[in-house]
Amino acid sequence: MIYDKNIELMCKKGRQNPENQDNLFILLDGDVKIFGLFDGHGINGNFISGFASGQMLDFIRNIQGEFFSKKNLDTASNAEIERMIKKCFKYVQFRMKAQYKSYRNKKEQVESDSQDSQEQDEFCAESSWESGDDEISSNTQEMQ
Repeated sequence: MIYDKNIELMCKKGRQNPENQDNLFILLDGDVKIFGLFDGHGINGNFISGFASGQMLDFIRNIQGEFFSKKNLDTASNAEIERMIKKCFKYVQFRMKAQYKSYRNKKEQVESDSQDSQEQDEFCAESSWESGDDEISSNTQEMQ
């Protein structure tokens, strides 16, 4: 499909990471061609660039798909196109922040659950349940 449209691309992984962390998309609709290139960096760069690519594609196709149609782009001013592109970037940034916040909340919950479990294990290890049962039994006998 890309070959038929005379589009070529090349991607090269960085020196410090064993995997390529870049992502891209190409949208073709007649004369309208929209390219997205996302350069991943760091430990999870491939996930971040993939997430950003997917969110931008969602915005272009689903949220503002009508604006990006050939009919509208032919009549839109450069200022309108620039404004929509900025809106798209803000959308991606908003979604990325929301995803990060969700990740942090889940991580904190897992850490909290792990801490609770560790405290419970320590409590159980420190407590002598068998002697506790004996004390209850002896207290019950004394009461009778």
